[in-house]
Parts: sequence; structure tokens; C-alpha cells
Amino acid sequence: MLNLTIKNSNKNVVIIYTIGLISLVWISTFVYLFFFVTDITNFSWTRGEIGDFIGGGLGGIAVLLLIFTSWIQVKHLENQEKDLKEAGVFRTFQALKPEIENVSARIVSKIIKEKLVNDTEKDFDEMLKKFLNGDRTVFLRAIKKKEYKNIIIKTNNPPEVMESCIRFKNLINVVYNEIKDKPEEDFSKAIKATEIFQAYDIFSKIN
Repeated sequence: MLNLTIKNSNKNVVIIYTIGLISLVWISTFVYLFFFVTDITNFSWTRGEIGDFIGGGLGGIAVLLLIFTSWIQVKHLENQEKDLKEAGVFRTFQALKPEIENVSARIVSKIIKEKLVNDTEKDFDEMLKKFLNGDRTVFLRAIKKKEYKNIIIKTNNPPEVMESCIRFKNLINVVYNEIKDKPEEDFSKAIKATEIFQAYDIFSKIN
């Protein structure tokens, strides 16, 4: 977002300088034609010709300023629309986050109950205690361990495990579909840096 603001600011400066340069050329031409040339050639301009030159020049500059103002307004509206979309994606992510964290706990629970990993019910209880005490990413971190990753990406998991994994993937897909085409945007990078999206890389391999 900052890079976009800088780019727009640079464009504005270039356009302002361009309009200023055109204005300077017009003023210089006016001085040259109606003062310098007149002194050398003794040529006399009529009031109408002077008025036409001034009126035409000012009119042209006014049109350029109008175009510039319209361009700024369009860019401002585009930036506002972009900000609103980004804010909407963040709100969606924050709204889904608690449910995604709960599903991660369910996945770990079902994998342990099916004895697909070496962790025991006691290990799950320890993780659950941390989860309830505010460590909301404890199950996400467990999912990223190699033994859990290898289970999750299997296609022959027990139905309950598979169902929870697919639910996890579908929940994050809601946000991922909004940011997948914007990999260089700051808000996209911020979301992808979360524990949830780091875990999502595992679930994205599920068909």
C-alpha cells in the first residue's frame, strides 16, 4: 500500500511539473510574440489577436488542470475501493479464525484417537490446556510437525479425520481465493505469515 502511495505521488509530481512547464512555455511565447517581436519588427498586434492568444492559452491550461483533477479523483476512488476490499478480507479472516483454530484442535484430537501418531490422549490434554489458556496456535503448530503432516496428506484417512481436514481447507479457501492473485500486496503477505496459513500449505495438498 505504501509503494502504491509513493508511485501515485511521483506521478502527481510529474504531471504538475509538466503542466507548469507548458504554462511557462506559453507565458514565454506570449512575452516573445507581443513584446520582443513587436520591438524588433514594429509589428502591431490587434487587441483581438492578443485576447485570442490569452484566452486560448488559459483555456488549454484550464483543460489540463481539469484532466489532472479528474485523474486524481479517479485514483483516489480506486484506492478507496482497494482499501475497502482489503479491510473486508481482513474482517473475513478474523471472523473465520476462531473456527479454524477450533477445527485444528478437532483434527489433532481425531488423529490421536485413531492412533495414527505417537502422541497420546495425555499429550492432547496438555495441548488443550494451553489452547484454553490463550495459546490458540498450539494445535496449528502440532499439525505442522512431520508425523501429522504425513497423515493429513494421505488419501485413505478415516472418514472423521478426512472430514475435519477438508473443513479446515474449505474455511481457509474463503480467504485464500481473495489473496491468491495478490502475492506482493502487504495485506496478503501479512495474512500468509500467520500460523493458520502456514498450516494451510499442508491442507492445500488434499484433493
